Amino acid sequence: ILREGDALVARKDWEAARGKYDEIRKRYGISLISRRAGDKIAEVERLKSADAEEAIQRENERKRKEREEREGQLKRMQEAKGYEEPVPPSAPRLPEARKIYEEVLAWAERQEDTSMAEVARKEFQRLDEYLRRAEATAELAAKHLGDGEVDAAHQRVRELLSKYPKSPQALSAELPYMVQSIPPLAQVFQGSQLLGRTPQLVKIRPDADAEVIVKLKTFRESRQKLSPGTPLVTVELGKEYLWRRRRGGAIETTPVVEGGRILIGGRDKKFYCLDAANNDPLWKPFEASFDGQIESSAAVLKDRVYFGA
Repeated sequence: ILREGDALVARKDWEAARGKYDEIRKRYGISLISRRAGDKIAEVERLKSADAEEAIQRENERKRKEREEREGQLKRMQEAKGYEEPVPPSAPRLPEARKIYEEVLAWAERQEDTSMAEVARKEFQRLDEYLRRAEATAELAAKHLGDGEVDAAHQRVRELLSKYPKSPQALSAELPYMVQSIPPLAQVFQGSQLLGRTPQLVKIRPDADAEVIVKLKTFRESRQKLSPGTPLVTVELGKEYLWRRRRGGAIETTPVVEGGRILIGGRDKKFYCLDAANNDPLWKPFEASFDGQIESSAAVLKDRVYFGA
């Protein structure tokens, strides 16, 4: 019986061990074996008390670690809030915030911390829905653009910027524009960078200088502002004039250019010879002696000019 009691002590089954030692004392009364059993009972009580104290210490340590872990998880959720509302110029980091809430939720569920689990689940679901919608909107914009639907793609990007401005897709988004020109095949520049020729797709960051320069030889260059909400832009290019000057009457004839000179007649009954470079007169205007207006183009033959009226 004593050996059975000792085995129970080794297993820390204090009550069962004491029962064995009490059995010896009852069965053998005043005897050496009963005395040994009494000593064993005292030892059991000492060990039981020490074990209880150790258990209390372990429990206190467990609770301390749980408190520390919980405080750590609360700090992580504060960190996630900081990712959502960063101090400028830092950009929002919503995917990292969502991952933190997901991990905090998993910890809270393991610890059966229902209050923290409820908060983390709510924040995770909110961010997850936000990011999923932003991703779907960005994918739809990309599909429209791939199908050549610049107008629809432009509207989807604007939706992305207005509804989901903190999403990674919005932070890297570019507004698409289609720049066309009359006449076509004009060069399109953004700053000093040549983008291509019209019709030309142009993508511009919402916070960038939304202006392009359209150039075509013998036409005046045009600076065109690109405004959100107007994705299809048509630029009508005007001819580039070396000079312009009004004469005494309408000129409806086709000019003749000969040796750097312009020969042309007008309805004011005058025939002009002008310097093609600067419009300076090279002759005193020849005034016809007849009453008719000059309506025919001139012809040049052997240093003579012929025209009809």
